[in-house]
Amino acid sequence: SKKKPFIGSAMMDREGLIAPGRLELVGLISLDNQPLNGGAHIVEALDEANPHDSIGHITACCYSPALGKYIALALVKDGKARRGTRAHISDPLRNRFGPVEIVSNHFFDPDGSRMHG
Repeated sequence: SKKKPFIGSAMMDREGLIAPGRLELVGLISLDNQPLNGGAHIVEALDEANPHDSIGHITACCYSPALGKYIALALVKDGKARRGTRAHISDPLRNRFGPVEIVSNHFFDPDGSRMHG
């Protein structure tokens, strides 16, 4: 309940945590089946010669044996609203550019059907 104080209640209404356009945690799936790199930027339009207009960045990445794909967690502007859309990663330092899909950060069994039978 919002009426009773609890840990974190003071933070719930802070402008930076509820503002539109803030960075939100989302999942990424590599569409070219190539590894993703932490720190790579996410852009809407890929321009390898002049990477710009970052909408976020990858914070963690790995290969998912359950999904058979490379996945990552990322902080993306308006991330929840972008779920189901495609974007590109831009990592010019490692010469890695490629398509990704923005998805929920719950990659495997997001509705809990396996857990609840």
